[in-house]
Amino acid sequence: MKHSFLFAPALALVLASPAMAESKGDRAQKAIAAADAKIQAALTANADADMPVRLAKAKEDLANAREAVSAGHKDDAIALANHANAEADAAIAVSTKRKDERVSDAQATAGAAVDAANQQTVAAQQQAADANARAAGAEQAAADSARSAQAAQNAAANAQVTAAAAATPPAPAPTEVSTSVSTSSSGGARHTVVKKKVTHAVSGSGGTTTTATTTVKPAY
Repeated sequence: MKHSFLFAPALALVLASPAMAESKGDRAQKAIAAADAKIQAALTANADADMPVRLAKAKEDLANAREAVSAGHKDDAIALANHANAEADAAIAVSTKRKDERVSDAQATAGAAVDAANQQTVAAQQQAADANARAAGAEQAAADSARSAQAAQNAAANAQVTAAAAATPPAPAPTEVSTSVSTSSSGGARHTVVKKKVTHAVSGSGGTTTTATTTVKPAY
């Protein structure tokens, strides 16, 4: 019985060694599978476009890990597979960050374009309002000019009528003629005196009265 206790630790060590070797191999295969899946995810995410060098290194490490596990170098295989996984993960992270930056830049550019378009719209509306105001002002000015022209025409017509009236003299007043005849004798001689009074109007002077006296002496 004592001998069985002495051989138990040695037996456990012998039984555990294949299990440990198999477990390390499993870990190597799992590491390789994880690295391969991460590289495929990086390719799907198009990380090779942003990080081609890093992804190429991950592929190289994965290939070396497979060779190492085939050669029985399980520790090297695990290390290489883990390094390949890290490279692929870093490539995905950088690619995702750059994509987010591109999206942010695109959104900023789109926002700036929208703001510029809105500003152009506001400017166009203001220009249209100014144009309408100028058109309304021009219409008002045209109406004022038309009224001024009509007033000038009316004034010219009135001036013509006034000038025509001033140039035409008024009809002269009827001429009034009065005649008086008287006869007298002196020393046997007789003579006749004819007096005429002529009244007529002179244009622009308010009228002038002219009196003429004519003496007629007949022959003896």
